[in-house]
Amino acid sequence: MDTRGLTPQQHGFVPEYLLDANTRQAAMRAGYSAKSTDRFAHVLGYRPAIAAAIQSAQDRLALALGIEAKDVVRELAGIAFAPVTGDGPITYRDKLRALALLGRHLGMFDSREGATTQT
Repeated sequence: MDTRGLTPQQHGFVPEYLLDANTRQAAMRAGYSAKSTDRFAHVLGYRPAIAAAIQSAQDRLALALGIEAKDVVRELAGIAFAPVTGDGPITYRDKLRALALLGRHLGMFDSREGATTQT
């Protein structure tokens, strides 16, 4: 993980963020005070040096696991378009979540909640 230019707390934030992708919880676990996490936790993951360290760690993890983005997208599509029979393992909630993740990944939604992009 490339942590050049990161403070010790920011360095600690990166592995904590990888646990659950929750910036506020990761900041708290990395030792930021409750007051500071409320104030700027949401921007920690977007600072260029931190974002680069997170991306580097995510890339190494995916490589170690042998997982590529296409594998994840394929699985999400399988869930999103699987039939819901009432007694099967896939629920409507699973389908909606998979569709939302696919749509976001494919850039089908703009930044406004519920708005779609023109295609």
